Amino acid sequence: MQFRSEKIHTDTRWIEKNNFRNLDSEYDLFIVGSDQVWNPYWAVNKTTFDGFFLRFAKKDKRVSYAASFGVSMIPESVFQLEKMLEHPL
Repeated sequence: MQFRSEKIHTDTRWIEKNNFRNLDSEYDLFIVGSDQVWNPYWAVNKTTFDGFFLRFAKKDKRVSYAASFGVSMIPESVFQLEKMLEHPL
């Protein structure tokens, strides 16, 4: 616990959905995780999609820890969201 408290500085504040872009310059790393964090039924619009996939951060600052889709099959409608990944923010 001493290492964690001294070396790993975390922030658990709630970030408003339109305020993601300002975060990249404030932090060294972003971690997303939990089962179903990438559940296709949750990433229903560009804002949630960008947040769950950490698209507001530079690629070398994005980390996924124990993340999953939470479904056995990805619905066809999700492939429309895939196009969002082709265009960086």
